[in-house]
Amino acid sequence: MPTAVRGRLLVFDSPYSVIRLHPITQNLLGQGTDGTYCRLSCGGREMRVPVRLDATVPVDCVCISSRARSQVMGNVAPEWVSVSVRPNHIHIGPIIGVLCNPKWDEKLETLRPNRQQPGLQKMVEIGKRLDVLVYVFGLRDVNFSEMQVRAFLWDGECWKQAVLPLPDVIYDQVLSRKLEHNMEYRERRKHLSQIYKDLIFNDGFLDKWQTHQWLAVDRRTRVHVPFTQRYQDRRRAATFLGEHAVTFIKPVHGSLGLGIVRATRNEDGTFVVEMKQSGKHMVSKYAHARAVVTGLLPRLQSRPYLLQEGIDLVRFKDRPMDVRIVLQRDGKGQWQRTKMFARVAPVGDFTANLAGGGEAHPVVKVLSESLTGEVQRRVRRELKYVALLTAEVIEQGAVKRFGELGVDLGIDQHGSVWIIEVNSKPWKAPHTQTGREDLVELAFKRPLQYALYLIQNSTSS
Repeated sequence: MPTAVRGRLLVFDSPYSVIRLHPITQNLLGQGTDGTYCRLSCGGREMRVPVRLDATVPVDCVCISSRARSQVMGNVAPEWVSVSVRPNHIHIGPIIGVLCNPKWDEKLETLRPNRQQPGLQKMVEIGKRLDVLVYVFGLRDVNFSEMQVRAFLWDGECWKQAVLPLPDVIYDQVLSRKLEHNMEYRERRKHLSQIYKDLIFNDGFLDKWQTHQWLAVDRRTRVHVPFTQRYQDRRRAATFLGEHAVTFIKPVHGSLGLGIVRATRNEDGTFVVEMKQSGKHMVSKYAHARAVVTGLLPRLQSRPYLLQEGIDLVRFKDRPMDVRIVLQRDGKGQWQRTKMFARVAPVGDFTANLAGGGEAHPVVKVLSESLTGEVQRRVRRELKYVALLTAEVIEQGAVKRFGELGVDLGIDQHGSVWIIEVNSKPWKAPHTQTGREDLVELAFKRPLQYALYLIQNSTSS
């Protein structure tokens, strides 16, 4: 694929659609004479425009008329974007769209604040440093017939809205699973995915049961997967509970540790069942496995659940812990480990999710209390190896692109590594008080670099 040459974009007043180029820049188009047409595109919009030679135009610039700008660019300000020139094609961009669920406050004329916003601001700012226009948008803001969108941009002080072309590539950061149950949302989501195909990444959520099946079938990862089955009926569930000392009961479409139940079987066959409800840690006791299932029946029948064998994991200060590894693809499309840290559950809790009050600690610090030096080194190597294998197997099974995955791994008392969960939307805090700020920056930068990689290697470029 020809290499594109990047430059600046200028706009001049004219009622006609036309591009002006310095003769040297014109040669990059592969055109031979003045007045030849070329393809002009911006995000999801494009047109054919005549090219005029003009020696007064700076060599590193492309000048387009105000009419051509309004036709192909919408409200994109020239200073927001760069422009690339390749044979027969001038492209305004690149433009990366971050799909989320923004809500505009008409009175205050800004986006309503939420937990995700600081991270979105960080991505827009990093995009500017990469000479890339990054905006955020929601599905309801897309105008498919015009191939444009009501987009939201962070100018460094506040959010602004503008009507812009659809982006070159989409980074899916919709964090709400509830939206998936809305029929209109699902139809619009399907339409968007069909348009973008391989130019949208982290599209949708992972189904825990489907994820388990992919990992359990592959011979490389099956040895790292706890025994798991989907809830089907009371008898099979009671049998599962009776066979395992600890069983975790998880919603198939859950996230952030919400809705998880832990059932512990005592030596006399009775059970202790723990769950979070309305922010409180609830504990119940049952005489036998069938009683547990009966007690949980309203929950089990409300949505799909799976039952997972509880592994006797190492603990930190007598608190449950696991290891979160954030894998991200880089600017060359290769998987890289951006972060690895131990997540330690709050006192008295059984889930280590940070959103639920868990603490992040260095893996070395946590393992030093449970494993010997040599075992620690082997475990750390195996954690990285298993995480990369997991990403490979998930991507093969899903047959879609992922730019990042959060892989949660457990370590048992013998130093064996277990795949606990895989998250296609790992939470990334925009700042850290205990970790490294350079890794925080990298966690937001790499998805944008991967997006650029996808644009550069797109067959439609």
